[in-house]
Amino acid sequence: MAGKIGRVPSATLTYRSLFASREFRVLFLNRCVVVISVAASGLALATITYEATRSAVLSGLSMFGGPLVSLVVSQLLLASSDRVRPRAALMYQMGAALVSDALQLVPGMPWQARFGLLAIPYAAYAMLGGTRWVLVRETVPEGSYILARSLMNLAEGGMQVVEYGVGGLALLWLSPRGLFAAAALADLVSLLNVRVGLRDRPARTVPNADAADAGWSGKAAGRGGVVRRAVAVNRRLLCSPITRPLCIALWVPNGLVIGCESLFVPYGHAVSAGHGSLAGWLTEGERDRVVELGAQVVTAREADKMERQRAAIRGES
Repeated sequence: MAGKIGRVPSATLTYRSLFASREFRVLFLNRCVVVISVAASGLALATITYEATRSAVLSGLSMFGGPLVSLVVSQLLLASSDRVRPRAALMYQMGAALVSDALQLVPGMPWQARFGLLAIPYAAYAMLGGTRWVLVRETVPEGSYILARSLMNLAEGGMQVVEYGVGGLALLWLSPRGLFAAAALADLVSLLNVRVGLRDRPARTVPNADAADAGWSGKAAGRGGVVRRAVAVNRRLLCSPITRPLCIALWVPNGLVIGCESLFVPYGHAVSAGHGSLAGWLTEGERDRVVELGAQVVTAREADKMERQRAAIRGES
């Protein structure tokens, strides 16, 4: 079957082995380009907002307020990922970002309207974001999902460090609209990359186990409301003594890092409003991200050991 990768012994699983899958390479490149777009557009919008308002709160929200939109929308609509064909779902996400960044190029737009445009791509990510991880699981060798997700997270953090530094330097010669243009170009590249590089797959159906737990049966399991299913699954995850600590461990450190990074623009203006601000962006971004990436490497190694132990137990039973 096309795109299907056979079982690989656990001992041979490495980061390098993941790239044997052409579709994983496509997903990896897509994520790197998406991070470039998000960082460039966030930096541009934060700069415009701070210059218009001189408010550190508003500039921070313009730079990292999008995840708050995703947080709210995903609580209600994340189950939409199961109802859309995976390749189409990724293309919808890239298309939403492309439309948003292209509209940000309109000259003279008030910052309040730009805030509204900020919500468009993050609402799409919240509704369909689960598709990416499903595709990662399906395109890598069996038993290597943890390594694959770790590699994606490492690449995302590294690309953020690079893009904030390059974006800060680019503002020496470009206006914020120039960064929006770069973000729109990155969105277009990522959309074409997904369209050409991934094969089409059918939409996922509602699993029978989840449908039963949500109180559905028969045809109701197939047509259960998106909101009802999303709320039910979220409740199960947050009530589980296994997944709840994992979610907290993912949310809290990243939230603290974002809190620091949201001060890039006002910090730069306060220090020197020039070359020194760019050094502040890059230095602080590297410091935070290096610590975060190091923690991810350790966590990934420990998780891989646990996965191998579980596989050995299953083999013995």
